[in-house]
Amino acid sequence: MMRPLLTFLLLFVPLCGLFPEAVPAQEMFESSAGRVAFVELYTSEGCRSCPPAEKWFSEFEKSPELWKSIIPVSFHVTYWNRLGWNDRYAHWKYDLRQRRHAEIGDGAIYTPAVYVDGEPWPGWYQGSLPPLTHEKTGTLKVYSADANQYRFDFFPSGTVTGKLTAHLALLGFDVKTQIKAGENKGLQLTHDFVVLDYKEKKMESRDVFFIASLGPMKPKRGYRAERFGIAAWVSSDKDGHRPIQSTGGYLNAGNASEVEQP
Repeated sequence: MMRPLLTFLLLFVPLCGLFPEAVPAQEMFESSAGRVAFVELYTSEGCRSCPPAEKWFSEFEKSPELWKSIIPVSFHVTYWNRLGWNDRYAHWKYDLRQRRHAEIGDGAIYTPAVYVDGEPWPGWYQGSLPPLTHEKTGTLKVYSADANQYRFDFFPSGTVTGKLTAHLALLGFDVKTQIKAGENKGLQLTHDFVVLDYKEKKMESRDVFFIASLGPMKPKRGYRAERFGIAAWVSSDKDGHRPIQSTGGYLNAGNASEVEQP
């Protein structure tokens, strides 16, 4: 049942900051110049209509477009905890994010809910996504110079209006939970692309590009995942914080071991 409710010198004049400095990267994620679809699922372990949506969402792991044209992110919300099961992956910040989408969209808040580039997409019920536009929005590069700290470099394709914000989410895959109360009592749920930690920060302008640094990314103690990844995106406050560009990917074994908690 459906519930309502991201140095060099020239003529001896220092132009430091006009170009990103070369930093050895342990992890590197880079988008194309065309828009990468940012797909958000809002879900809850306490919502009985959510498991089918999560099963559909997990299929993105098999897609050849994953991390190239599609960045999926699953936010767990808190407002169904009142039904008897406390979803430990839920956070009030994710509730607010969904509410922000609703305020500039159809005004409805419900789970499961899917948004593509900040717009509601009911077509997921047919197992589809809207046509991908690939419009030129800019190139986003995200890399870590040291473990668990991520540098953003965003090179917009056109003029930027408003202040930009960098967003970073730590994702868990094949995360299992045995549900002992609430609407899904007795089920073992498996989550993919689930947000385990999330941070955002205003970006600084460097004339032809924008920068930010975010981290460290640490899930709460007790979270276990078979694999970790990150999703990174940039938004503007002049466009309702809808994603402008996004990138992401799986973390390598070394960095994954640093975020895993016993």
